[in-house]
Amino acid sequence: MRAVTVRDREAGATGLTLEDLPPPRAAENDVILRVHAAGFTRGELDWAASRTDRAGRGIYLEYFDESALPMAVRYARAAAEAGFPAGQRTYGHMLATGLGVEEDRARAAELFRAAAEGGDAYGMFNLAQLVEDPEESLRLFEAAAHQGVVPAGAVLGDRLSALDRDEEALGWYVWAAERGHTGAMNAAACWYRDGFGTTPDPVQAVRWFLVMLAHGDGNGIHEAIQLAKARAMEEEQIREAGRLARDPGSAEALIDTVLGGKES
Repeated sequence: MRAVTVRDREAGATGLTLEDLPPPRAAENDVILRVHAAGFTRGELDWAASRTDRAGRGIYLEYFDESALPMAVRYARAAAEAGFPAGQRTYGHMLATGLGVEEDRARAAELFRAAAEGGDAYGMFNLAQLVEDPEESLRLFEAAAHQGVVPAGAVLGDRLSALDRDEEALGWYVWAAERGHTGAMNAAACWYRDGFGTTPDPVQAVRWFLVMLAHGDGNGIHEAIQLAKARAMEEEQIREAGRLARDPGSAEALIDTVLGGKES
């Protein structure tokens, strides 16, 4: 992993280096600054696809002593001042959320922009949630997605949906779903079921409900059962959905439930 390493605590920014290091093993009183993704802004959780994976995203700090947080803030600030994009994005998140510092969203946006201009994909994602220009926001989400930030694709689908650009939105939901985003899987399944951005496609809908199940999210299985019943899907259609989902076993179970007379 790429990490900002403190070589000299007294030297400030000049005491920091960016190195390739193995993942840290925590010991007592260690401070671990772990960057997982972008922070969340107020209102971003209103977007349907992003709400479901709220717990698994965001920059967060792990520390064994509350007194370590100020030290983590100092290191993040020093990394930002030294021009490290990851430091700019991390300290920007602290400012945006008031984590260990007084909230300053304007300064956070400046740091996110600096990180984004430095090529940091999560800086792009964070900045996209703060800029007022909707077209710039869309461009930033797309750039972050193309650099591997999967949640950016899901949120981009939400934003495009709000603009009634449904075909594009569905494309991004599928893009994120193909990369393991369960919220996007659910969105894609529902859109294929209801015909948003496409003609209704029960096979694709059941496919994504089954993929959700394979990823440990069973919220869509009853939707799949009801869809198979309501659309009177043939066995081969359900099997095709299972083939596309790479889960033929669940497809056979669905066939047994829907066509075998068992209770769901």
